[in-house]
Amino acid sequence: MEQTAENTLNTPHHTPQELEEAYAVMARGGLILVKLDIGYGFVGCSEEAIRRMYELKGRPASNPCVVPGNMAILQQLCPGIDARTLDWIGEQMRWTTLSVIGDLNEDSTLWQSLPPFVRNQSSHERSVAVFLRPGTFLEALVERAFDDGRLLAGSSGNLSGQGNCYRPEDLAESIIEGVDLFINHGVARYENPQRMATTMIDLRTLEIKRRGINCAKLESSLARLRADSGNQRART
Repeated sequence: MEQTAENTLNTPHHTPQELEEAYAVMARGGLILVKLDIGYGFVGCSEEAIRRMYELKGRPASNPCVVPGNMAILQQLCPGIDARTLDWIGEQMRWTTLSVIGDLNEDSTLWQSLPPFVRNQSSHERSVAVFLRPGTFLEALVERAFDDGRLLAGSSGNLSGQGNCYRPEDLAESIIEGVDLFINHGVARYENPQRMATTMIDLRTLEIKRRGINCAKLESSLARLRADSGNQRART
């Protein structure tokens, strides 16, 4: 296992060398562990990496992982999202991290870039959860992969059922030792005593699927979107 460490408590930036090293490890099929805004998380794109992620977490295979992305990736994977909802998502991404569930276009070239096993573990009943504004380092990795026509997959870097790990010292030793690259960037932005993850929103129903970071504010804004969408349907 390779490791890159920093002495500062909370480092908001990463170096180009860290980005290229992390991407190279994933491109070779490896599994990395990096800081996200909602805690440390696993990221990979190969079957071997995602299988190992599930083993390290002790996560049931029936529990799908997420696809870290951005607006361009979301629109490629879930092209049926209406303009009003896309505008709403863009507004929320200006101030918070969030995950959204949408109907998946399984024929997307980007989706097909993932191995069959990873596609299976990253979807559920022809839907996919896309993790948006995950943190600057993962956002840069997502862009780097997207430029190469690649999609990434991942999950929180904790043992299953134990909540997100916001500090490096909270990570299980077995998880740190089990990855191909661990980059220590200090304490995650949204550290909280409940160890919550992202708020997850089902775009098909405009309802909260999982309560997490900034849920109350997202929920009130989502209620307005539902009302606006209902009024629009009534007018048409």
